[in-house]
Amino acid sequence: MKCIIQIFIYIICGLTTATCRNNSNPNRVYFSIDSTDRKIIIPIQFNDSITANMVFDTGWNNKGIDIDSHFAELHPSLIPDMISDSLEVGSQWGGDRVLKLSYHVPESVKIDNVSLTYNAMNIFNYKKALSTNLDGTFNIPVDDSTHVWEFNFEQNYLEIQPIKNYQRVVNPNHRRFYFSKYKTIDGRFLVDMVADYKNNPYKTAGLQKGDEIISYNGFLLKDITEREALELDKQDTLIVNIIRKGELKSLIVPIDKAKDRGD
Repeated sequence: MKCIIQIFIYIICGLTTATCRNNSNPNRVYFSIDSTDRKIIIPIQFNDSITANMVFDTGWNNKGIDIDSHFAELHPSLIPDMISDSLEVGSQWGGDRVLKLSYHVPESVKIDNVSLTYNAMNIFNYKKALSTNLDGTFNIPVDDSTHVWEFNFEQNYLEIQPIKNYQRVVNPNHRRFYFSKYKTIDGRFLVDMVADYKNNPYKTAGLQKGDEIISYNGFLLKDITEREALELDKQDTLIVNIIRKGELKSLIVPIDKAKDRGD
């Protein structure tokens, strides 16, 4: 009886110690590594309650997050209530091509206590296309420049910490980010993100997510040549024609060449 009591005490103490260890590292999450193909598998949360076992892949699309269609069917709250783009995709890891639905809408997830936002969600038969039992793949978000992602492969944990005293690094040879767009399967160019910082000339001019860009200074975007693009880059003012909710609009975008060029 004495031995049983001692074992019970050891178990309780062990659980308490483990709990305290986890609480002392609120931004730490433990991962596993698939022994067959060395994939890093990390649990992430959707809607604060739905846990998915996801592959972390730095070579994957970092603008969106990919989810298996069967997993999405089990959790219908994950599926955006909007029209998606569709595209047939495949992978060298699997022999089958499947239909991918792309939703260009911000998707928030949590890795332990750290909230992250991706610009899009892609849903397809991930398990079939990649010959796996996992729920999807993710990468570091394309616009996450304020966290350090530390992988410890001795203890198999990921710790995401904010960068202290963060300052923007300017690269004079890099074009500064103003907005991003994507091409739909029917050939339209839609804005999926506008940088939310002071003095972004496109934001000040009124560009919004969901706008369809038609032309710059009279040059149709769908037909623009490299020479025309270089010529536009020299201009101090751009007239951007867009379509918003079926209405044609013109935005005047002044470009200040004296400002810092890039990040």
